[in-house]
Amino acid sequence: MHQRNYDDLQLYDYIKKIAQQDRQAFEAFYFEFSPRLANFLFKFLKQNDQVEEAVGDVMLVVWQKAGSFIPTSKVSTWAFGIAYKKALKMLQRERTRQNRYVSFEEEDMDINIDLEIEDAEKPDILAQHSELRHSISRALETLSISHRAVIEMIFFEGFTYPEIAEILDCPVNTVKTRAHYAKKQLIKHLRDYQ
Repeated sequence: MHQRNYDDLQLYDYIKKIAQQDRQAFEAFYFEFSPRLANFLFKFLKQNDQVEEAVGDVMLVVWQKAGSFIPTSKVSTWAFGIAYKKALKMLQRERTRQNRYVSFEEEDMDINIDLEIEDAEKPDILAQHSELRHSISRALETLSISHRAVIEMIFFEGFTYPEIAEILDCPVNTVKTRAHYAKKQLIKHLRDYQ
């Protein structure tokens, strides 16, 4: 069985037990799934305290609403949908409080770029990879939050278009359009880099 399918079956097993107020299942779900949520949320919120708050809020909803989860979707899709909405609310609250535009910096973006062992010993190769990572970071910053969310979910979380549509609560064609637009913007920005 594919690892992702197995993982989601395990998460669904936890949700069934959480619906019966099983604290051990909730704890296991939290420790297994919260790092993935935190990684996703950090890309938008950028502050550890806000990420921790958002993860806590998502987990509270999971505890309270596990009994109403309908297994027509994956648990991960359901939880990411909750997380995305929490992140949007927190960003809106922050914008309102600061009454200014919030910058979505990606200084610590976690992109894996494969390096050959011999390349790791060459400072010029390392510098090029660092520049590319920074360029990708800057390119992601140019995207709106909805376009960036689609790219993050496709390339970093491995969600399908229908799953992303469910998370964002929009039609699949909207997800496809956002992905197309975002990819074009990223390609343009990366061409400018070269």
